[in-house]
Amino acid sequence: MAEQAKGLAALCTALTWIGFLIAILSKKDDSYVMHYGKQGLALAIAWFLLMILMFVLTFVSVFTMFIPGVGWIVSILIFLFTGVSFLAMIIFWIWGIINALSGEKKSLPIIGKIAEMLPF
Repeated sequence: MAEQAKGLAALCTALTWIGFLIAILSKKDDSYVMHYGKQGLALAIAWFLLMILMFVLTFVSVFTMFIPGVGWIVSILIFLFTGVSFLAMIIFWIWGIINALSGEKKSLPIIGKIAEMLPF
């Protein structure tokens, strides 16, 4: 595996959707780079969907805070879910970069399955 391909694959994962554009425009023939480019795009999609979910849950949290007893518990659970979700996304992002630098095609859990379904 060429060092240039590993570096480009890591860049594609690190830059998520911009990395995917770089991969598809410059190395569409290289299956290794495209593998990590697609994972970067899937990671960006997952991150975007998570942001929408967090936006909705924030409003739910604000409105449930005023319910005596239950409201604060729901708000704390939503806060914990948000923190754990964002931490998981950062871990997946770093894990993807490390996998790209390894020289082997390794898929991330869940994100890799989404990336394989992409028609590019």
